Amino acid sequence: MALRVYLASKLYMAEAWRELRSQQIDIVITSSWIDSIQSELEGKATPEIFEKGWARNKLDVQKCDVVLVYGAAGDDLRGALVEVGMGIGLDKTIICVGNSRSFGTWIHYEDAYKAKTISEALELAKTLHP
Repeated sequence: MALRVYLASKLYMAEAWRELRSQQIDIVITSSWIDSIQSELEGKATPEIFEKGWARNKLDVQKCDVVLVYGAAGDDLRGALVEVGMGIGLDKTIICVGNSRSFGTWIHYEDAYKAKTISEALELAKTLHP
């Protein structure tokens, strides 16, 4: 079975995540948000859109083996931290990439790891979930 990865980050990463998904053969990206964020980016999202989106995100996290959370040095993570919390609550492996100050004490969770790059994170995920 292919490794299933949920990608958590700021919305600006959606295009990069779609590109990564198109390049991966042996990894399934479970993050449907990367295809459905246009209304948020345009500032047109309604409470109903957010409600359905978060329900979908929860299902997507449930389907994954690993939550890969990306946060650049200047990123103030919000929703991604909720997704990490879902992952911890569901006993998922968490892999952090980047130097966001949002990476708090939870990175010491027993199944949390740090990687320097996204490629390194994916290789680590494959090692942890052969």
